[in-house]
Amino acid sequence: MHSKDITIIIPSKNRSNNLIKLANYYLTAGFQGDILMLDASEKQETLNLQNSLSKFKNIRVLHTPVDYFIAVSRSLDHIKTKYVACTGDDDFLFIKGLIDCKCFLEREQSFGGVSGLGILGVYDNERDVISKFSIYHIEKYIDKKKGDRLKKIINTYSVINFCLHRTSLFKKAFIEYPDEIHPSKYELFNSFLFILNEKIGKISSFYILRLSHKFNKKFPEDLNYYNDSFIKFFEQKIFSQLSEDFRIRIKNKEFFFKNLLNKLKDKHRKTSYFSHLVKMIFLRIRYPKYLKLFFLKNKKLSFGKVNSISRIIS
Repeated sequence: MHSKDITIIIPSKNRSNNLIKLANYYLTAGFQGDILMLDASEKQETLNLQNSLSKFKNIRVLHTPVDYFIAVSRSLDHIKTKYVACTGDDDFLFIKGLIDCKCFLEREQSFGGVSGLGILGVYDNERDVISKFSIYHIEKYIDKKKGDRLKKIINTYSVINFCLHRTSLFKKAFIEYPDEIHPSKYELFNSFLFILNEKIGKISSFYILRLSHKFNKKFPEDLNYYNDSFIKFFEQKIFSQLSEDFRIRIKNKEFFFKNLLNKLKDKHRKTSYFSHLVKMIFLRIRYPKYLKLFFLKNKKLSFGKVNSISRIIS
């Protein structure tokens, strides 16, 4: 199996150095598919990046000075492959995991997307050191009914656009949003739309490395944006797509949305150390390959040395 029929989309802003390092990572790792970089930097910086990456025949850089999810929605016509996945500009997809995910979708035609095992690392920008490796988990959503998958993602939330998707279904999950919806909510709607369109599987191959930064901050006003516009948009784009039987069973719609919002707000709050520990133990039992993270325990790697992680966990 090969990776020729896969596109990786990487939205970014003011981090051209990261994108150049990612280009070299995928070249060294042997990725054969397309890479679409959506750069929201100033026009001249995008031009400089295009010039720097001109030697990479499978990379295209587009100037898209808008939010991550809007940028993806406006670039869908540039996806020419059968499968597609998004990442951040500081995330890495392992090629073997990508190919294994593609094989899963080739076999399981009732699934529209799939992820594998994830690794989370802490990145110190000043020292260029990745360390403190742990589990990054994307849940699977395999219920046949849309409503049941929606209930599950509300209770066990995951960022679904990081999965590998069939391109035809991927395009349905990216839409333009009204100005009243805060950008911090685009991710939620995007994940919900994926859940409505498709079942999401999971395999036991290492698939993604995500980096956490010491300076990462949530929108301080994040929780204030579950407002009337959010509810109205949710009803129009999400609730209306559910089966009539499901909607009839929601007799008290106001209570349903209030309960929904409370659960979504909870995802922004830190879980207790005990709850987190129990979850990590459970995931290691459920996916024994996570035990290989032990070999990364004391490792400190630079941004440009991520390829060595593949060799350690393979």
